[in-house]
Amino acid sequence: MNAYFNDLEKDYPINTNRTQNGSQPILLLGLAGNKIIPLNERREFIVQLEVGYAIQNISSRENNNDPDYIQLQGFSPGLTFHYGMKVGKDRLTAYYFQPAIVNHYVNFHLGVHPVFFDLKAASGMLWDVGVAYRLSYKVIKSYKLKPPSNDD
Repeated sequence: MNAYFNDLEKDYPINTNRTQNGSQPILLLGLAGNKIIPLNERREFIVQLEVGYAIQNISSRENNNDPDYIQLQGFSPGLTFHYGMKVGKDRLTAYYFQPAIVNHYVNFHLGVHPVFFDLKAASGMLWDVGVAYRLSYKVIKSYKLKPPSNDD
């Protein structure tokens, strides 16, 4: 789920008596898949593909039966690139009762989401550039316990 907030520069060319919202939030709901490409022990590159259902409210809804309420619907594919840098050391923990390694990352990302609404004037391109914190859990699939030492 992604949310984008844009200011309305000029009213959309639609026939309505209702005032159009000044802020035009766009919500993308969908699925994403990614491929992690390790660069070295502390850095990784992630390519993420997304497909989503897009909605945008043009006017405010006064009640559930508001006949003048306008909401655009559409489709949005997306492509995002992430570059993660590990911060700190690996830490062993339990994740859903399984052993796991916890990592902390500083994540730089660049994404592009073309949006195709049922109103051509509202369709366009959304760009996403940012820096984020990412918490990563990697479940340990198999492990072997060391035998106790004689020093104990």
